[in-house]
Amino acid sequence: SMASRLSPIKTDGVPIGNTMGTPAPLESLLDYASLVLREADLNKKAASTREAYTRWKRGELPTRTGQRKDYKAPDYPGRPKSVEVVAPGRTARRGKGGSLEKRVAMIHSFAHIESMAIDLSWDIILRFHGEEHLTDEFFGDWLKVAWDEARHYEMWASRLEELGSGYGALAVHNGLWESAMESKGSLLDRLCIIHMVHEARGLDVTPKSIQRLKSAGDKKSAALLQEIYEDEITHVEAGVKWFKLLCKARNLDTINTFHDTVRTKFNGPLKPPFNTVARDKAGFTEEWYLPLVRKKDRGGAGQTKNQAQIKTVVSDKKVCQREAKEKIRAAGAEPHQEKHAS
Repeated sequence: SMASRLSPIKTDGVPIGNTMGTPAPLESLLDYASLVLREADLNKKAASTREAYTRWKRGELPTRTGQRKDYKAPDYPGRPKSVEVVAPGRTARRGKGGSLEKRVAMIHSFAHIESMAIDLSWDIILRFHGEEHLTDEFFGDWLKVAWDEARHYEMWASRLEELGSGYGALAVHNGLWESAMESKGSLLDRLCIIHMVHEARGLDVTPKSIQRLKSAGDKKSAALLQEIYEDEITHVEAGVKWFKLLCKARNLDTINTFHDTVRTKFNGPLKPPFNTVARDKAGFTEEWYLPLVRKKDRGGAGQTKNQAQIKTVVSDKKVCQREAKEKIRAAGAEPHQEKHAS
């Protein structure tokens, strides 16, 4: 029966592999989270993530089992030993992705980010599973994100092979994980910094990367990145959704809490230009992030020069109303300097 096939034999709570050498199935989502985060082989990490998602969708996987287990997230996930890790800023220059070498460097960095994102999606599940106000919907949403990241990693890893390279051929940095560990004490901080600020920044820069791949004649990589970009919009949406729900449950003012968190926990102001179209799709509208931009950067915070002229981006309403009229008049003429943007 299905039940007997899904119940692993355990000794001291550790699943025993069967004689075929494959480990016995796991019993809960938190079992998978614990396994995936400690797994060093990225292909196995991705495959276990896909398996967990399939079982969850079929209703075969509870979040946790009745047995009390001490689930603890590791401070550093399992990663392949063969991959060289260097300080941020010391990785291969990607340039504009024009030459094959530069394109491989660009795609290698994408594969690395996606592999880290698998771990980060499972980390939010495992590290914060004991928090109040988290329903199965929370775990399902972040498992869906982990499933996307696993597929994205596999897409880039196989694309690298097609281009005569492979993941691990170049050095990588762990800046994203280090940034996430700064928020390991607070779920709101984690949602804010990793799943809203960092992920939304990805939405801002991805269209340019798609364009670079097209310009280099790499239609296949451009199409992969386009598909991934659509998924990433839903990841920012998950961050916004759970940030709002948790603020509401804790009687906190959502936007003010977001602003306070970014100001105290993020290194520096948010920098335009922003991909307002993708951010809007994710429910991450301008009132969230424009007040966090330095005044001198506010002139062109929208995505294009023309948008920036027409669309006013200053949080001061009176200035906005006066400038908006001037901007619409000036939009047909030539760009003018923002008087207030000093």
